[in-house]
Amino acid sequence: MGKCGFVLVAGGLGERLGYGGIKLGLPTELATETNYLQYYIETILAIQSRYSKHGMKLPLCIMVSNDTNAGTIELLESNDYFGMEKEQITIVQQGDGVPALQDNNATIAMDSKDPCKIQAKPHGHGDIHALLHSKRVALDWCRKGLEWVIFFQDTNGLAFHTLAPALGVSVSRDLVMNSIAVPRKGKQAV
Repeated sequence: MGKCGFVLVAGGLGERLGYGGIKLGLPTELATETNYLQYYIETILAIQSRYSKHGMKLPLCIMVSNDTNAGTIELLESNDYFGMEKEQITIVQQGDGVPALQDNNATIAMDSKDPCKIQAKPHGHGDIHALLHSKRVALDWCRKGLEWVIFFQDTNGLAFHTLAPALGVSVSRDLVMNSIAVPRKGKQAV
């Protein structure tokens, strides 16, 4: 775990959850109201403290969209990066997106402020691979001696507990890639 880079795909808003802000700002639980970004960063810092050798800092790359960029930066800055050094965090931004669909009949969604403009949404998680390459993040991480990249989603805190076992299985079975999925029903607000 001490030679991992972490990649957080966080391009969406909390619309389906009935939340107007970025999903990273949502609380993971109600007792402490620790938000997702804080939870992820504190966990990465704990892994770094326990497993990294020679003071290696474990990096975090966050993929944002036009919708989430400002909110993500504000959340980080207003909370002093939740204890992580600013230099450990790289933010990469998706492009303008693709035309959004309004319903299951594939009706093109129009912008609510301009009926002549098509509403656009982020491409999705697939953009992260091109961004890691084009922004030279992967190359930089290789040069720093990192051996593994762990990708995770913005509001899947429970799956974060499975990272160490999944990485262990990947190492023991000499896997190039491993994936963990958490079932979810369509339109489920979780």
